[in-house]
Amino acid sequence: MGLISKMQRNIVERALIDQTGADPKKYYKLAMPMGWTMDVPIPQDYAKLVDSYRSWVYVCASKNGRSVAEASMRLYLRKTKSNAGKKSILRTKSVDKKTEARLRMNPVLTKALAPAEEIEEATEHPFIDLMQSVNPFRNRFETMEETELFLELTGNSYWYVVRNKVGTPAQIWTLPAQNVRIVPSAEKFIAGYVYIKGAQKIPFDTEEIVHFKFSNPNNMHYGLGPLWAIYSAYQFQVSTRQFETSLMNNQGRPEGILTYPEELDETEFKRIRHEWQQNYGGVNKVGRVLILSGGVDYKPITMSPKEMSYLAGLKLTREEIAGAFDIPMSKLTMESSNRAVADSGDYQYANEAIEPRLRRIEEKLNESLIPSYDENLFVAYDSTVPEDKEFILKERESNLRTYYSSINLEKDRAKEDHVDWGDKPWAPVGLAPLGEGGGGGEFPGGGSGPLFGLEEGTSGTGGTSGTSGGQFPGFEEGKGKVSRHGRI
Repeated sequence: MGLISKMQRNIVERALIDQTGADPKKYYKLAMPMGWTMDVPIPQDYAKLVDSYRSWVYVCASKNGRSVAEASMRLYLRKTKSNAGKKSILRTKSVDKKTEARLRMNPVLTKALAPAEEIEEATEHPFIDLMQSVNPFRNRFETMEETELFLELTGNSYWYVVRNKVGTPAQIWTLPAQNVRIVPSAEKFIAGYVYIKGAQKIPFDTEEIVHFKFSNPNNMHYGLGPLWAIYSAYQFQVSTRQFETSLMNNQGRPEGILTYPEELDETEFKRIRHEWQQNYGGVNKVGRVLILSGGVDYKPITMSPKEMSYLAGLKLTREEIAGAFDIPMSKLTMESSNRAVADSGDYQYANEAIEPRLRRIEEKLNESLIPSYDENLFVAYDSTVPEDKEFILKERESNLRTYYSSINLEKDRAKEDHVDWGDKPWAPVGLAPLGEGGGGGEFPGGGSGPLFGLEEGTSGTGGTSGTSGGQFPGFEEGKGKVSRHGRI
């Protein structure tokens, strides 16, 4: 480590001591360029947010974490005029037109791919190896799931990148976001990061940390996660559950009142209370027959509608939490088993929840990590948005019916194997391939029949289409030609 790096670390440590020694309920002043200052709020209690990973918060945050981890990330190479046509030392493969169009339409890649004449997918590269085994104790799925979980809970996620001697990443470690603090800088905006665990403080240079974060209009350094936005709803849910537990244990409120004809002394009162708890207290003794004597009267205490309204509040709270995490209710409950509702929910979830989260990770990696290898490399996720199967089926049927595409071209789109007879479009009469003149042809499944279709530029007379005079439907002798795309 050089002298400058050591000095930077010392500055970071001193700044951290000043920052963490401040009153957490106040702001600290940050000197900015041009002589002005700004009040930077100390971040909220991230440890408390991480500790809230339970109940519906757990359900929603873990679902988003798994969905992000399940998405396929690929490494691509862009070829510009300067390197187009040159053989790359990387092992790559070409991408189909659909994939290239999707990449060019990706809003976070539009500018970077504008000068690219070709796009290829890298099949072997140190980054691909790194993401399969990010460190000795974590694989790709675990790392990406943890990354997204910290984002969902705290709005921030930090990667500590261990680099080798040539400066390329060798290991990645996900740091617990609740223990990381940012050290602001008037000159560099961020002077560094510090990991705090008890009395231990470990400073990091900015080049060692990749900081993923949600937007936060109240703080330009730290992100604001969905949990913080609905933390009051989460607290309501926790309080309600505690209230229910107390009721079940006969500790929250009495279920009734025992009235004795005479005043009881302290000893008698304790004896009766002990016997009552022993005979009727607890969830395992609910429903026992109550036997009273000696003029004792029991008056049950019923719960008013106002007191019972919390049940409806629980449902609203669940929906509020799910909304903050961008999860449709059809992904959480079986209240609506309609297939159309489920499919709509899947599309909405992928398009509005997962895709933006993947764009955030893509852009940060292309900004902070991938340039360490090559400025012409970039990462992008496969689309997670489910295809409209009904639309695809109709489009495929239309393409084949109008001879727009062949069987094998449609099989390519469906990622299925080719058939020997599927390279050319098939016409409806006799199901023969267009463009092969002459009578009689071999058909799928055996048999033969008249061919419908002529070579481009040949006359339409003398065909065997089944119409009078041997002409094609809608074609008059000597007045036109038939091409593969119809009459011209």
